[in-house]
Amino acid sequence: MTATSGVTGNGDRPKFLVDPYLEWVAGEGVPVYEDFGFDLLTLDVRPWARMDALGAYAHALGRGDFVNMYVCEIAPGKQTAPQKHLFEEVVYVLAGGGSTTVEMPDGEERSFEWHTGSLFALPLNARYTHFNGSGQKPARFVSTTNLPMMLNVFRNDAFIWHNDMVFPERFGDGQHYRGDGTFIPMRPGRHMWET
Repeated sequence: MTATSGVTGNGDRPKFLVDPYLEWVAGEGVPVYEDFGFDLLTLDVRPWARMDALGAYAHALGRGDFVNMYVCEIAPGKQTAPQKHLFEEVVYVLAGGGSTTVEMPDGEERSFEWHTGSLFALPLNARYTHFNGSGQKPARFVSTTNLPMMLNVFRNDAFIWHNDMVFPERFGDGQHYRGDGTFIPMRPGRHMWET
């Protein structure tokens, strides 16, 4: 596994074939790993100012410029900095437990709990914060996003992180955040609980 940087060997910025996403990720100040596979539970994470937590990017070789993965670790009893962005994100909890608070378009906040093995998607362009529910153990999750595609299409950080567009259809109704849901039988071991 190797960490990469966004500059050429002589320290000059490339003059052509610039990838806005790779330029951006190089400036995040966390390790960027590239390999065919990763042990996400032991991947070395470092302080990440944007998230106010520990983090690293895990770029699977052959991923193209469509999606990425990052690992975030929240210290015991802590929380991430509030986030809001115009790209899709799906979170899988690797270890620990906690909760996430999502701000609705009307300003109301709704929270839901998660634990090891939980999988959830965040509403597009909603403000949210992840909280570690343990005062003794870190919580670690991996997120898959389509940030590379969005940055490479729009090439504007402010459009991605400071856009006020609201997508009310992405929030669902109140039951989505209370744990109420619908059991969808599939086949043994593959049943789904939709919330």
